[in-house]
Amino acid sequence: MARAPIKVFDDGFEIQPDFERFDQKNDVFRRSWWDERIRSAKSERFYSTYRDPLQNFRAAEG
Repeated sequence: MARAPIKVFDDGFEIQPDFERFDQKNDVFRRSWWDERIRSAKSERFYSTYRDPLQNFRAAEG
């Protein structure tokens, strides 16, 4: 079902039918996600576990 554009407060904002709601998991402001110069195995592991938590965390006291 197609949605019609929605005007917001007559300030010139128009929400188009193809608008996608913000999703923090796909946030473009995470530099190590998009900048290959600082991307590493650790940052890749962080993002993979951010979406799917690790099955086995190391046991730690405290």
